Amino acid sequence: MSIIFWTVIKFITSIILGILLSIIISLSLLYFLGEESGLHYFYELCSYQLEWLKNTPHLVTKLFNTLSQFNFIENNLIKNIITAIILSVSLCILRLSTAILFLPLFILFGLVGLTDGLVQRYLRRLGGGRESALIYHLAKQYIFVCITFSIFIYLVLPFKFQPEVLFLPFSIMFGLLISVAIRTFKKYI
Repeated sequence: MSIIFWTVIKFITSIILGILLSIIISLSLLYFLGEESGLHYFYELCSYQLEWLKNTPHLVTKLFNTLSQFNFIENNLIKNIITAIILSVSLCILRLSTAILFLPLFILFGLVGLTDGLVQRYLRRLGGGRESALIYHLAKQYIFVCITFSIFIYLVLPFKFQPEVLFLPFSIMFGLLISVAIRTFKKYI
């Protein structure tokens, strides 16, 4: 039970760190690009993310629409910083909802890896193959890292790209890691 608790805590911590790093990157882009072009860049990023999510109605799109109704017309530095932070957080929420939509892809490749690993383990048991505890423990550690790192990278990157480009390789790696972990599990339980 404590393993599940600490796994959830690690996952939530990585999401919070991703949001904080995204805010830092947005403020640095606001500084380097200038106030108007930096805010325009983040409005463009958020609208692109909303276009990608246009077929999925949820609370996130309603939240972004209410946030975009605030009118920050004055060219004050504090208001621009607050606007950049709001846009950065809303972009992270939009991207987090997109990442949640890609979790079935991870489950699909995980099931394929589980099936392949069970077959390979059964063949190793019948053939008298050797087991390797080191490979099993390394693969088991990197399974969680694969999902968490892909979501962290997706939250932090400050430019437009298709999420399939990031999540497809990580989901394939997730399936391979599950296959290796199950394949190198003990011969006899």
